[in-house]
Amino acid sequence: MALTTLNHAAMPSGSVVQTVYNNYSTQTVISNSGNSPVGANTFSDTGLTCSITPKFSTSKIHIFTTQYIRLNDSSGNPNVGAGFKFFRDTTAIYTSATHYAFYHYDADGNENDLRGYNTIILLDSPSTTSSITYKVQASKYGDGYVSAQADGELSSMTLMEIAQ
Repeated sequence: MALTTLNHAAMPSGSVVQTVYNNYSTQTVISNSGNSPVGANTFSDTGLTCSITPKFSTSKIHIFTTQYIRLNDSSGNPNVGAGFKFFRDTTAIYTSATHYAFYHYDADGNENDLRGYNTIILLDSPSTTSSITYKVQASKYGDGYVSAQADGELSSMTLMEIAQ
């Protein structure tokens, strides 16, 4: 078992060195549009960010994000969805595999309003002891309405530094 020291204490591999939490509740409309796969869409910031300064360059950062999202197909389009992208500073570390990581299809043609939390858990290896900021972006698929933190609902991100 590898040990890391922190203020003269032994930290076994897998130990939580520190935890940082942030939340955000300002509604953010995802106004970009596209009817093609997520790679062709433009992503916009949801407003949710969290920063951490790792104690060790060998640590991993466990990212636990709960992003509140609203999809509304009031435009008559039978489908609307949102894709997600995560950044460590300016480096993309995750992009949802499809344009509909959070998706609604309406076969009956009625207006629908879907609201809920999209949870994404990631493990990153930043290899630094400098301050880093993680952020979430979203893209919109279809002609409906997509927003993050709709009506002031809370989105949150927790970062845990894990000793290696």
